[in-house]
Amino acid sequence: MGIGRFPTQPIPPREEGPLTLSGIHLGIRILRLAGLLSCAIAILTFARIAIAQEGSGTGRFGDSTWVAPSYCVEPLRDDARVAAPDHERTAETVLRTPFRLVFFPVRLVARGSEKVVGFASQYVVQPPHRVEWLGVRIGPAFGISGTSGPAAGVSIQGHGGLGARSNLTATWSTKDTRKIHFRAAVTDRHMPLGVTANASYDYLPNRRFYGLGNEAVYNKTIYLRRENAGGVGVHFGADPYRRVYGLVGISDVNVGPGYTGVPRAQDVFSPDDVPGLTSDTKVIGYGAGADLASTDSRTDPTFGVHLRGRVLRNQSIDEHNLDYYDWAGEARAYMPVLSKRRVIALRYVYKGVDPVGDSEEIPFYRMPTSANEVRFAGFKGNRFVDRQLMLAHAEYRWIAWRRIWADLFLQYGEVAPYAEAFVASQAHRSIGGGLRTRLSPSTSARLEIGHSHEGTAVYLDLKGDF
Repeated sequence: MGIGRFPTQPIPPREEGPLTLSGIHLGIRILRLAGLLSCAIAILTFARIAIAQEGSGTGRFGDSTWVAPSYCVEPLRDDARVAAPDHERTAETVLRTPFRLVFFPVRLVARGSEKVVGFASQYVVQPPHRVEWLGVRIGPAFGISGTSGPAAGVSIQGHGGLGARSNLTATWSTKDTRKIHFRAAVTDRHMPLGVTANASYDYLPNRRFYGLGNEAVYNKTIYLRRENAGGVGVHFGADPYRRVYGLVGISDVNVGPGYTGVPRAQDVFSPDDVPGLTSDTKVIGYGAGADLASTDSRTDPTFGVHLRGRVLRNQSIDEHNLDYYDWAGEARAYMPVLSKRRVIALRYVYKGVDPVGDSEEIPFYRMPTSANEVRFAGFKGNRFVDRQLMLAHAEYRWIAWRRIWADLFLQYGEVAPYAEAFVASQAHRSIGGGLRTRLSPSTSARLEIGHSHEGTAVYLDLKGDF
């Protein structure tokens, strides 16, 4: 399933930066937030059922489905000594009471949703039919995006010995967005060395663009972006959260006027103001990276740190003279609040592109953009573009129902042409909340409802891991 952003009706930008809401407006927003969170529990629960491939069973010890076996024992005598029942600590009760009161309606909806989804999955909704032949599975693929609209296509999965597996997904949306992604890997948890290969074709006729810089105006334009890309990587480390890797790849990007909306970027901006607005580029890149984590859990960490870093050297293989570094660094930290049911999660991301020597200007479509894993929660996708991007995210999350976590967050994001141009007072602030649940050991579903001075945006991500 694809990633989509569905912004509600935006509020025109105001001159003042801080959020200013009256008590009545704040109350209305809280009620709307509670309603959206309630509905989202059903979505996330259904996503777990749709994505999980394991058959039903009695469950293992430690799972939420595990039930202790019953044994026939003699009834206790009236004079028998038994231990007093366990009671929740006073401090624990004090911390949890406000959240229990505020989210009690959500809990009721969650219970009802669980019953409805369970009944539907068993008697009404059948899992997508897949045809398997010689280790190859063929089935339907679906996706949805706020800019691309609903999409449908085919998914082909293969697997073999030595941990070899492959996946090919092709979709076509109602707004003529076409995507073909292929990935193959030879890796196994018992093998420290692995190889991956990928190739993709992305045809986006209505890619959003608001202009360059941290103060880009609130006027959307569109342009067509078509990219053919591919690469090969070699990693060392059986644990995907404790490995180093090297990679080499190629990227061919073509741009042109969009045709599923107006106005078009080429009619609003000048090539002198926006580098690469009317020019295509083809580069080859090579570099290395690392992913190092020390946490108490890979799926739902409550304590520890997680560090990521990557650097690529990209050089032109066409008539252009592009030569630049593309790098990214990320740090995460987790700390429980008196219990593993409540966690403070912190995340900081810094991305950038830096020219080397006498390189020509880097095209705008190869610069960091506030989208996908570095989206600014209270803003539309691709809202800010520049050569450097910074994102700081802090949230308080707690278990709302079984394996579904609720969270409240505060976020600051900013873009700049170079590192010295970052100014803390000019960072874009977002506040909000959402829900999160783990779909697999490497991915999680996350629903975010963020608010900023430009309005409120809702984002559903089924491919993240934070």
